[in-house]
Amino acid sequence: MNETTHRFARLVDLSAVQATSTEADVRACAELAARYNIISVHVLPCWTRFLSTLLPQQGTGEVMIGGPVGFPGGGHTTDTKVQEVRQLIADGAREVDMVVNIGKVLSGDYDYVREDLRRVVEAAAPVPAKVILETHYLASGVRQTVQFDKLISPDPRLRDYYHACCELFDTLYRQSAALYDRLDALSVGPD
Repeated sequence: MNETTHRFARLVDLSAVQATSTEADVRACAELAARYNIISVHVLPCWTRFLSTLLPQQGTGEVMIGGPVGFPGGGHTTDTKVQEVRQLIADGAREVDMVVNIGKVLSGDYDYVREDLRRVVEAAAPVPAKVILETHYLASGVRQTVQFDKLISPDPRLRDYYHACCELFDTLYRQSAALYDRLDALSVGPD
């Protein structure tokens, strides 16, 4: 494998996290990850232990096992997420990706969201916990989530990066909305 392919593979997360993901899908992800030394493979919690049997060094080597917490919409209770994190780690996950509770963010219940994040991150430690912001649901409300960015990362460089990403997502959302409006105006059909 050439250096460019290797470097790119170390930036890729593979996943089989759809409701329809099968054993064959998990096997295919594991084979691809092992072949290219992909940084991580994420599967639904019911497949985590099985995935560890397919990866080199049972997922403790360079190819990590990741697990989604509260997937897909973050609507699980905090206690359920904490249990899910513990089980994922026991089954071999070396990083967890928690979906923020979209409904609570949209409702403005940031105290709930902060506590949810704090408890899940605490339960995962020392395993890294990443936070998934389903920005397509949040639309222009993405900026509101900046209120809890310090909990996600106390490192000011990462907070700056996070703010830049929020601005980018907000801009992309506005631009795509404007594009759809223009396409609607151009569409021709029976009235």
